[in-house]
Amino acid sequence: LAQMRKEIAELEAQVNKGGPRPQVSILSYDISSLSASTQFAVCGGGVLVCYLSTGVLQEGLIRNDLDNELAWFLTLAQFVFYLGFAAIQRFQRGVERRKTPFSYYALLGLLQVITMGLSNLSVQVLNYPTQILFKSAKPVPTMMFGALYHGRRYSPSDYVAGVLMVLGMLIFCVADASNFQHFNPKGIVWVVCAIIADAVSGAVQEKVSSQHKAPPDEVVFFTHLTGIVYLLIICMGSSEMAEGLQFTMQKPHVFAKICTYSLAGYLGASFLKALLKSSGALATLATTTSRKAAAIGLSAVVYPKPFGPTYVGGAVAFFCGVLLHSSAVKVRLRAWLGGSAFVAKMLQAEPRRRRAVK
Repeated sequence: LAQMRKEIAELEAQVNKGGPRPQVSILSYDISSLSASTQFAVCGGGVLVCYLSTGVLQEGLIRNDLDNELAWFLTLAQFVFYLGFAAIQRFQRGVERRKTPFSYYALLGLLQVITMGLSNLSVQVLNYPTQILFKSAKPVPTMMFGALYHGRRYSPSDYVAGVLMVLGMLIFCVADASNFQHFNPKGIVWVVCAIIADAVSGAVQEKVSSQHKAPPDEVVFFTHLTGIVYLLIICMGSSEMAEGLQFTMQKPHVFAKICTYSLAGYLGASFLKALLKSSGALATLATTTSRKAAAIGLSAVVYPKPFGPTYVGGAVAFFCGVLLHSSAVKVRLRAWLGGSAFVAKMLQAEPRRRRAVK
């Protein structure tokens, strides 16, 4: 927290001296004129409120309102609302011609369907805190993909971080198997596939943004437009379309909760992007890690469930791995432990490419 305050104060001092101020916006509203500390308060608070609300609403909808059914229909409803929110943003900004080939959006739409659909499915058979941990473990498949495909070499601390994250997830799964009545190992497969699809989707989105300079609202709009086509095929091929429409017409309060759930997720993503741009990686990491830890505790309070020392130990191991994997944390650990070559090798901040064999 002291380091975060220092970085925010340095940014304010830079702006006061006439330095460049990054352009930060939430949806279509520019907040660049606010001080750096106010931007952090607004964006960080928005991330916490929106994503904590999303977690409570998702678990309540799937577990209670939908009775562990209609996960694909819920995903379709999310996509429709996201498409509508993105359309409003594009209209406010002024509709421009699409900058990215449609084939990219067809791929992104499929990846988003896998990510969000399997995530909703996994909530049906996994304890919600367990699902949060698995969804937060994206660095593990990212490291595996980077090492096997790109030939990257990671520092020993990265591998220790990966082991800690996997250990934390295993502890949660063992505890769920004996304490959670709906537990099914299929949920682990679903959430792992969702993590991998999310990691690939992030790489494709980065390429779209860097090569084609596509604005965020365009990416969201066309990604969810193509995703709706896939979801209509899935829902119409099963009985979920008819059952979901009938269910929401009979219980309009559930439809209102789905709308609120989608809006909270959409706003949360916008707050998160603004937080990263305005306050940097360390403040974003601290906020998102705090949000995940708070979501686990909030889930246990709002929807009472077994939550003993085993779960606490698994959570501690997992979040230690998350923090150890962060480049911002490793840089500060190196400064605190000294600048020796051994410490630098153990806590290397960025992965290196493996040397080509002659």
